Amino acid sequence: MIKKYQFLIAFFITFFPSLLLASVFLSDNFSDSSVDVKKWHYPYWGGYRLGRTIFKDDGYPETKNGNVIISVESYNPQDDLKSTFYGTSLVSNDHFYSENSYVHVKVRAKMSTDTPGIVCGIFMFSFRDESENLHDEIDFEIVTSEPDAVMTNVYKNEPLGAGYPEFYVYDSGTITDFHIYEIIWEKNKVSWIVDGNIVRTETEKAPEIPMELHLNAWAADSEWTQAYNPYLNPAESLINNQKIDMIIDYVEIKTSFNLSPILYLLKMKQ
Repeated sequence: MIKKYQFLIAFFITFFPSLLLASVFLSDNFSDSSVDVKKWHYPYWGGYRLGRTIFKDDGYPETKNGNVIISVESYNPQDDLKSTFYGTSLVSNDHFYSENSYVHVKVRAKMSTDTPGIVCGIFMFSFRDESENLHDEIDFEIVTSEPDAVMTNVYKNEPLGAGYPEFYVYDSGTITDFHIYEIIWEKNKVSWIVDGNIVRTETEKAPEIPMELHLNAWAADSEWTQAYNPYLNPAESLINNQKIDMIIDYVEIKTSFNLSPILYLLKMKQ
């Protein structure tokens, strides 16, 4: 009997792996009137500064017409000096991990405008320890100064910084058109997919700790010259506010477990 089950598991792993192994751990089409707090939270780093942006720490992004709106605004009501932008961040409640499995992230998104100077992220992220000196990360970043392309990046046990960026030019459309962004994260491999095309594969720097999915929008500073726009500046009043959105249609994260340990245990019981 054990041999029979062992054979069946091996058969399905070989010929029908998606039917046997894949499970949807997070799926959200943002059809509700507000963000589902059972799936998402806004980050503990509310008030954190990135580029010229301070992230909101007082609420979830809005949902509208079946989308979640990840925005950055030029007017920051929390900044008396009016020297920063006001960014939005949304983070999955769950962590995902590729050891003995793979993690498959799929996000459909577009920008409301290609006004230069804004960066919108779709990325997996986690610090290595409480000191927050080192981290792991897998990125898609939409850089509005490059409207015909999307940037990929990866970090493995590294400090925050430039990382290893590569740009991919869309086969069609620009950042203001919907595209499907996918990350397949395996134990020793990361693949980035755009509109069904594999655009990058990394085998030397695959992250190795559990990570959350982050969605954010912010304004770059002059240290990132390719993304920075010196003509886009914070607004001094609400009436002059400029709001730039990343519009996300859906998010799906699947994981797939490696059943080789089960096969090993069955063999040991023979």
